[in-house]
Amino acid sequence: MGKNVLSQEEVDALLQGLEGEDSDAESSSRKTPQDGPPLYDFSRSELSIHGQLPGLESIFNKFARRLRNIFASELGKAVYVNLDTLEAIPYEDLIKRLPLPSSVHLVRLEPLRGQSIVVLEARLSYAMIEIFFGGNGMRPMKAEGREFTPIETSFLGKFVTKMLKGIEDAW
Repeated sequence: MGKNVLSQEEVDALLQGLEGEDSDAESSSRKTPQDGPPLYDFSRSELSIHGQLPGLESIFNKFARRLRNIFASELGKAVYVNLDTLEAIPYEDLIKRLPLPSSVHLVRLEPLRGQSIVVLEARLSYAMIEIFFGGNGMRPMKAEGREFTPIETSFLGKFVTKMLKGIEDAW
C-alpha cells in the first residue's frame, strides 16, 4: 500500500482550509452554478432572512391565519396565533433551545430538499391533548420526566399533518 491517495497539493489545500485560509476549493463552492439560481446557505447565521427571502414572512403570516382555523375546527377553541420572529439559526443552537420534553416531528416538504423540524412544546401539546379528549386545557400538567403515550404521539402526529397542509395552502 505504498500509493498516496492525495497529492501533496491536495493535502496542502486541506490544511489551509483547516487553518481558516480560503482555498480554491472553498471559494469555488460558494460560486453560483452556471445554469441555475444562486445557492442559499442556511448555515450562515450572518445572512438576513428578511433580505434574502422576503416572501417567507408573508407565507408564515398566512400560515398563522390558517393555523387559527385548524385549532378552531379540530379542538373547538379560538386560539390567537401570530408570527413572532423569523430567524435562521444553526442546528446546534436549535437543539440547545428546545424545551424538554417536546414533541419533535421530522417532515419532508416537497419539493424542498432535506428534512424540516416541527416542534410542539410540552405545555401546548398536553393542553391540545386535554382539549381534544374533552377537558378544558387549563389543568396544569407536569411534563418533566414524562414521555408522550402512543395515543398522544398519534394524535400529535395527525395534528402536525394538518398543520403541514396549512403550510402547503399558505405557500
